[in-house]
Amino acid sequence: MNFDQNFLKTLTVLYAEDDSHARNTLSGILLKLFKKVFVAEDGRQGLEYFKRNYETIDVVISDINMPHMSGMEMLEGIRKIKKDIPFIFTTAHQERDFLVDAIKFGVSYYANKPVNIKEIIYKVQEACQAQYQFTVALHNHKEAQGYLNVINQVAIVSKTDLLGDITYVNEMFCRISGYEQSELMGASHNLIKHPETATV
Repeated sequence: MNFDQNFLKTLTVLYAEDDSHARNTLSGILLKLFKKVFVAEDGRQGLEYFKRNYETIDVVISDINMPHMSGMEMLEGIRKIKKDIPFIFTTAHQERDFLVDAIKFGVSYYANKPVNIKEIIYKVQEACQAQYQFTVALHNHKEAQGYLNVINQVAIVSKTDLLGDITYVNEMFCRISGYEQSELMGASHNLIKHPETATV
């Protein structure tokens, strides 16, 4: 398992665990590896931390069975605020109901106790890198769409297949050519003439 320490240092973690020994052990390691760590003693406190800091928290690590509010209940509350945040459970159980709910609410990963700390860190890195790549791709798509919208307003645009048949035209192309989009689909550029230059 290779860790990208520079990447980990950019992440903020919410960690919820009611067992003080487990909490102190793992949180001590998390604090050294990550940019910031919010440590909660139960699900209710974890959800409150998330509500106040959801814009900066990148990933959640949580126990399942906790007093006041379970990890699953906390996850349900968090999903109402931020649907796509990576979420990793630690659990001493592999109950069927848990697995069904874990799938329902999009758990990124669950680890059996006693926790393999290296495995947890690696799964955090893996989940957050995937989320980061998705966010970058989404941003690039929106940026490209923005450029395309500008181009569509000031330039004629068309696409053709390998045979030279038109597969896409923008509104400007239709306006300049004098044809409807439905008339242009599947036609060849060679057959298109502006009404002013068309032969009788």
